Amino acid sequence: MTTPRIFNRLLGPRSEMQTDEAVGCTSSLTVDGDTYYAGYCAELADSAVYGSDSATYGAWTAASKAGTRYTVLSAGTPGANEVLWDRASGMLMTSASVTLYVRYLGYGRLWKWYEQGGTHVLLLPGLLDRDTAETVIREVHLYGTRYIGAAVSVVDNAAADIVVTVENEETADDEVLTISSGSKNDTSEFSSTLTVSASQHLLVKIAANAGGGMNGVLTLWRG
Repeated sequence: MTTPRIFNRLLGPRSEMQTDEAVGCTSSLTVDGDTYYAGYCAELADSAVYGSDSATYGAWTAASKAGTRYTVLSAGTPGANEVLWDRASGMLMTSASVTLYVRYLGYGRLWKWYEQGGTHVLLLPGLLDRDTAETVIREVHLYGTRYIGAAVSVVDNAAADIVVTVENEETADDEVLTISSGSKNDTSEFSSTLTVSASQHLLVKIAANAGGGMNGVLTLWRG
């Protein structure tokens, strides 16, 4: 697992540009009786993101600095075309449900309360045995996260190879695990980090197979 860059700041901060990170401000919350919508970015952001004057950093409603530009606030409650960005927690809050594409200098991964434990477990119930069509499990992420590897297992030895694909539906980035015939499990460290931003969908696809396996379990490692 990569050491968070934030711990290297005694040697001087080493920021990295985060380009068009999609943050879905879609989780509703109430502040003083009014409804707002929150989402989370992945890293500790540099303060250059504040305002709306920077030619490089900020928040837009479309990638590549397209769509409507939002003014980034450091305090207060946001109005139309404004977003409150709490750098310490990574929370972005808007007055309407929206997905923002943000550009900022990041100083290291921000771990959220919902990521404690470092794993995300998905049950693949029943018999994974379909000769003509793949099995698809789809879930929406309320918060962004990153996966660095996974393990998949079934109860009994597979009678034929079981191919499991873990994919970001929106970006089509994916990683493949294969439980070989005669085996019960497979483990993989992903070749590159699989990122699923807030409001994006995680797909788990099990290819059609003749052998199958019972009651699969997929464990994804965050990182």
